[in-house]
Amino acid sequence: MDLINATIKENRTNQKYIILEGLCNSQKLIKEQDKLELRLQDELHDIEKNIGEVQSIIGLQFAYEPDTIDNENVEYEKFEEKKEEAPPEKKFDEDGNEIVPEPKEEEEGPPKEVFKPEEYAWTITNNKPVNLPQCFIRAKGEAKVDKNVKQASLFSSSQYEAIYLSLDEFVAHTIKCEAEESKYCYRQIIFDE
Repeated sequence: MDLINATIKENRTNQKYIILEGLCNSQKLIKEQDKLELRLQDELHDIEKNIGEVQSIIGLQFAYEPDTIDNENVEYEKFEEKKEEAPPEKKFDEDGNEIVPEPKEEEEGPPKEVFKPEEYAWTITNNKPVNLPQCFIRAKGEAKVDKNVKQASLFSSSQYEAIYLSLDEFVAHTIKCEAEESKYCYRQIIFDE
């Protein structure tokens, strides 16, 4: 992230958008465990925290990645409240007097709301990584994301020509989406192998 930030600061003039290639690309990793270790939501969050908001994503790929999770494949875990532990044993000093711990100092400001895990539905991942479309669409809100899948052959029969034509169309579409009430864009371009 530091290298990307330094490069942006060094080369940026008046551009509104920056195109980053190759990030959030854990599908290129061979082992499932490696894919789980490089979590897309963490990488996406780091980009937004350190570089700036991600407006649009395009995937130039050979296989379609579903943008939603099939609810039949999701297992929910019922939260069980932990039973209260027994109060701590009383401690006594050398004279037999009870040692009373000093009360904690109260923090200034309004009291903090207590987190209640039983109010949320918890999912079990079963070691299935979430893909990039699912992660991006969840983060931005499904209603705000314009998602689309196109075949590369619609742009050109040549792969190289299809790449740059699809990127040109994607950038134009990103500018259009931003003008429409802060919409985001996720595009998949599927190539034949």
